[in-house]
Amino acid sequence: MIFYLHYILMTSGLSGVGVLLAVFFKHYTDASQGEIGLLLMSFPFVSMIIKPLFCSMADRCQRHKKYLIYSLAVELIGYAPFAVIPFFSQFYQDHPRASWYILALACHVGNAGLGLAWSLGDSLAMNMSQKNGTPFGQIRMTGTVSFGVVSTNEAAWVLKEAPLEMVA
Repeated sequence: MIFYLHYILMTSGLSGVGVLLAVFFKHYTDASQGEIGLLLMSFPFVSMIIKPLFCSMADRCQRHKKYLIYSLAVELIGYAPFAVIPFFSQFYQDHPRASWYILALACHVGNAGLGLAWSLGDSLAMNMSQKNGTPFGQIRMTGTVSFGVVSTNEAAWVLKEAPLEMVA
């Protein structure tokens, strides 16, 4: 049961980041579309470096749950500036380039935590599904459905409520 909740909460929270990331960068920084695209393109490479390193440490120590909690904390810390920066309008208006660097670094930290949480969560969920006889695909599907439902509603809200110049 806990893994259903894990996937629902993680993918629901991730859907907001995925839908609104480019909007945040466009509104709160002076980044060009090319810079935002390069940032988004670099995410898989960060995960390819971070995942094997920390997942192998979790395997060696047999501390998957502990590493999962740490990776969720890193993800939270990484994406926290996106929740905080709207409250510092003077800063991002006076220093749009600094805002770009802060948010880009925060994105990489949050994405590293996300990648680890995803892999470690999958590993723990697979072990649990083998013990309980629950199909792993059924557990994983809850995350996919919640991502689709939440991101669709968020995208509809953004298109309805956000000023057109923020979205376009």
